[in-house]
Amino acid sequence: MVITTQQILDTIGTGLLPFARITGMCMVAPVIGGRLVPVRVRVLLSVVLTLIVVIPRSTSERSS
Repeated sequence: MVITTQQILDTIGTGLLPFARITGMCMVAPVIGGRLVPVRVRVLLSVVLTLIVVIPRSTSERSS
């Protein structure tokens, strides 16, 4: 399997950038951004939210 530069850029654009934005939101949100919520929980929440956002988008792009 050959991985092209375009595939790498597509993966970064569809996965990593939304993850970074959602993680930033979770870190500064008033309810979950406080000291009472551990960092692992916030990161896990970020991963779950990113998957919810990215997976439907990537499957709809493949079907068209």
